[in-house]
Amino acid sequence: MLGLNPYNETRGSRIRQKVVVCTFVLGIIPMFLQLCAVIRYTDLDGIIDQAPNLLLTISSLIKFENIVLNRKRIKILLNFILNDWKILTSELPVLEKTTAQGNRLAYLYRVALLVTVVCFIYIPLINPTLDLILPLNETRPREQLYGVYYVFIDIDDHFTSVFLHLSWTAFVIVYNVIAVDSLYILIIHHVCGLFDICGYQIEMALAENRVQYHQFKLCVITHHKALEFFGYLQKCTQNMFLLVVAINMILISTTAVQILMHMDRPLDSTRFILFFLCSHFHLYVISLFGQIVLNHSTVLAKRIYNCNWYEVPIKFQKLLCFMIVRSSKPCILSAGGLYDMNMQNYAIAVKTCMSYFTMFLSMRE
Repeated sequence: MLGLNPYNETRGSRIRQKVVVCTFVLGIIPMFLQLCAVIRYTDLDGIIDQAPNLLLTISSLIKFENIVLNRKRIKILLNFILNDWKILTSELPVLEKTTAQGNRLAYLYRVALLVTVVCFIYIPLINPTLDLILPLNETRPREQLYGVYYVFIDIDDHFTSVFLHLSWTAFVIVYNVIAVDSLYILIIHHVCGLFDICGYQIEMALAENRVQYHQFKLCVITHHKALEFFGYLQKCTQNMFLLVVAINMILISTTAVQILMHMDRPLDSTRFILFFLCSHFHLYVISLFGQIVLNHSTVLAKRIYNCNWYEVPIKFQKLLCFMIVRSSKPCILSAGGLYDMNMQNYAIAVKTCMSYFTMFLSMRE
């Protein structure tokens, strides 16, 4: 739907990409103009109100462009996956188990974000809905999804048109995040499945009475394939994750301030709470990506060591030693080489967000 399928390079796919890019551009421009307006009047509260929406749009655009720029690498990774499902016939149960875990995570992620964006879009419609169901002597106040400035259009006079435009933009932004992250969940759990298969192959090889050379050769090939697969994944994601993590931390801090700023306005505070929870959940999930890879890559060394490695010939023991040494060096999903994606750093990032939160509060005072 977004035109990002690397196997589909038709004209229709390119048109869909251009539609998505135009949606981003037409959404960013009025948000940026509104931000410039509040900066001009040195309205700090207005800046805090406006920044998260603009940053989220930029973050989603970064994810989109990352797939476009790494289209060839993504295609190589998907070809890896397709070939492995054809070749690894006897090890499919192991791969299916790991893939099923990824599918559950992706399903939870999609449902959570889709439900949230639908609620986020509907909140401004609550007052118009109440005007129809329970009318008062006066019209209830109407507000848009977020602050924008159209040079030639008055927002109040064209409430419906502006609302439809902002709703479409918000949906495409979130849908793009869901699509890209779901793809990476699939890819990441596949490389984890390869590490699990490698451990399974070694256990099966050492469990037999007579160890065959081709069995160990197959284990080494699978391990090398997993490392090569991870290398491509790292090249595809490291720059994107660096920008996304930085933006996400600012989003969490500013939306926390927004919640306190608008506690006297229940509908607005509800929207900001949804925004805050989604930003937090997104940072958690992308940090979980790295932790999952880290866990599966390091457990391989333990699985080799716990096998009957001392019963095999010396030449095989040397081979196992090389695999243990390499497996002891974990595969760390890095954000530009400056931030390692794992749960420990996620906790540090959350603490940093709280520090930024207190800094923004002190600036308001």
